[in-house]
Amino acid sequence: MYNLDSDINLIIKFMLKKISIVSMIAIIALFAVPVLAAPNFLSSDTGVINITSPVGDDTYITGSRVIVDRDIDGDLIIIGGEVEINGNIAGDLLVVATTVLIKGNIGDDLRVGGGEVLIESEIGDDVIVGGGIVTISETALVKGDLIAGSSDFFFDGMVLGSLKAGFDQGVINGIIKGDANLKYGGILSFGDDAVIAGKLVYWASAPDSNFGTVAGSVEYNKWSDGQGISYIPILGAFAFLIPPIAFGALVWKYLGMMLLGSILIWFLPKYMPRVVDLVKKNYWSSFWQGIVFLVVVPILALIGIIVLIGIPLSIILMLSYIIIVMISGIVASLVIGSYFVKLKKPNKKQQLAGLAVGTAVYVLLGLVPFVGWLIKFVFMVLALGGVWRDSYTAIKTGRY
Repeated sequence: MYNLDSDINLIIKFMLKKISIVSMIAIIALFAVPVLAAPNFLSSDTGVINITSPVGDDTYITGSRVIVDRDIDGDLIIIGGEVEINGNIAGDLLVVATTVLIKGNIGDDLRVGGGEVLIESEIGDDVIVGGGIVTISETALVKGDLIAGSSDFFFDGMVLGSLKAGFDQGVINGIIKGDANLKYGGILSFGDDAVIAGKLVYWASAPDSNFGTVAGSVEYNKWSDGQGISYIPILGAFAFLIPPIAFGALVWKYLGMMLLGSILIWFLPKYMPRVVDLVKKNYWSSFWQGIVFLVVVPILALIGIIVLIGIPLSIILMLSYIIIVMISGIVASLVIGSYFVKLKKPNKKQQLAGLAVGTAVYVLLGLVPFVGWLIKFVFMVLALGGVWRDSYTAIKTGRY
C-alpha cells in the first residue's frame, strides 16, 4: 500500500540533509543569472516574449512574437515575427520583423525593417524605415530626419527635419518642417493637411502641377525605368544588419550557457555525467517523465496558490522548477556533446569539451528552419526527465 507520509518524510529529510547542495545551486543562480542578463538577452523560438517589467539596460530579443509593455532604459534590438512596442525606449530601437507596431516613444534613433510597419509615437532623432507597407500615423513625431522605403507609403505625422522616401504608391497628409525628397514609380497624392515648409524635390514619370500648393518651391525630375526602385537599398541595409545581430545574440547565448555549465561541472563533477547516462539508458522514460514534469509542476504550484494553504510549498515548487529548467538546458547540451566526446566522471576536462561542442550544436539548432525548435524541445524534455529521475532517486535513497 502506498504510504504518502513515508515519502513526505523522505523529502523533508532529503531537503534538510542536502541544504548545502541547494544553497550552492542558489549561489550559482544568483551569480550566473545577472551575468546572462547583462545586457539582457531574451529568446523564444515559438512562444510569446512579453516585457511586463521595466528594464534598466540594453536589451536584445529574438522571438516569433514580441510585446514590450514596459520602459527600456537603454537600447533595444529585436529580431522576430510580430513585434509590438508599447513601452518607452530611452535609447535606440532597431527592429527587423514581419509586422511592427510602435506606440511607445523612442529617445534616440529608430531603425525598422519589416513587411508591415506602423509608427504612432515620438522619435527623439532620426528614423530609417523599410517595408512593404509603411504608415506614419497622425500621432507620430520625428524630431530628426525620416528616410523611408516601401511599396506603399502613408504619412500623416510630423517631421521636424527632412523627408526622403522612395515608394510605388504614397499618400502624404502630414507636416514636414524641412525639405522633402520623393521618388515614386506609381501614384503620389497630398492630403488637405499636407505641408512642406522647405523644398519639394520629386522624381516621377510625369510632373504634377498640384504639388505647388503644398510646398514653397518644387523641383521635378524625370523618373526613368533604369533607375530602379529606390527603397531596395534601404531594405538591403537591414538585410546586412541581420547577420551580425543574430550572430552576436547566438554568441552571447552560447557564452552564458557555457558559464553556467562550467560552474555546475566544477562543483558537481559526478552529477552531470550521471544524468546524461540516465537519459541515454532510457530515452522513452526520460521523455515522458520530462513531459509530465514540464506540465504537472506548474499546475500543482497554481493549485497550491489557489487553495492558499499551499503557498509556501508552491513557492518551493516553482523555485525548484526554475532551477531544474535552467540545469536541463546544460544537460541537453551535454547529451548532444556526449556523442562527440566521451564523458567520464569526474573528468572535468572531458565534460567541458563535451559541453563546448554540445552547446554549440544546441544553440545552432535554433537556426534550422521548421524543425530546429522541435529538436531543441525534444532534447530539453529528455534532459528534464533525466534531471527529475536523478532527483527522485536521490530523494528515495537519501544520498547525493
